[in-house]
Formats: sequence, C-alpha cells, structure tokens
Amino acid sequence: MIMNENPYADILLLPHHQSDTRPHMSLNQRAAQFSAFDALTGFDEVIDETGRLTDRRKELSETEAELLDDRLSEIISKLQSGVHPLVTAEYFVPDARKEGGCYRLCTGRVKRVDTARRLLIYERSAVTRREIALALDDIVSFSGPLFE
Repeated sequence: MIMNENPYADILLLPHHQSDTRPHMSLNQRAAQFSAFDALTGFDEVIDETGRLTDRRKELSETEAELLDDRLSEIISKLQSGVHPLVTAEYFVPDARKEGGCYRLCTGRVKRVDTARRLLIYERSAVTRREIALALDDIVSFSGPLFE
C-alpha cells in the first residue's frame, strides 16, 4: 500500500457543495454567525459594581460632636429670631447596593429644624422646586457665613 503525502488529496479538488434549497451566504453573513457574544450577561456590570468604591460612615469624636451640636444650636437661635441662615451641611448618603456610602454637600437657607423627627429642612430650591430635608443623624459638619 502506497501512502499519499496528503490524506485528503482525493477530496481536495472537488467542487464546494452548494445547497439546492438555501441561498448562498456571503462571507460577512457567515462571519456574523461566529461573532463575539456576551456569554455571561451582566457580568461586566457586576465587575464594575464590585470595583466601585464607597466611603465608610465617619464616627464623630466627642469634640466634633460638640461642635456640631453648638452649630446646630446657632442655627436654631437664628431661626427663632426670624433669620433663615445660609448653611452648608456635609451629610452621609448610604449606598443602596453595598456597604458604605458617600458624603455630599447641601447648601441653602434653612427653613426650620424639626427636632421631633430629627430633620434639618431647607427652603425650596430654585432648581428642584421642593424642600430638602436632611436627617440630623447623617450630618457630620456645618459651614457657612453664620459660623465665620
């Protein structure tokens, strides 16, 4: 038995098969069948979420807590005298998806302090056209012209 160098030599020169029932597919159409696909749907979002950083809630020292209380008392005093002071509050916003959160700033004129519900309520904003209420327990600092 004589071995041919190419084991497929007998079929190598045969014409390519064309279906009688299906139209010929272009190279672009054939390539599209094998294009990349997202086998793990949502995996990229999970990776991005895992990599997203959050801050831990600050535990205020006694000195920081006293300063915060003093400044809150100043705000309440101004409100009682009919003045709505311009105040910037730094507050913590818990993250809805993972442990931790972020710190944000809110600046505006204070409308009132609701001590029963522990809320600092700002006057209506020209942008949002609604009052903004911050939980006193989430506020970590006050700043503004009143405290200078």
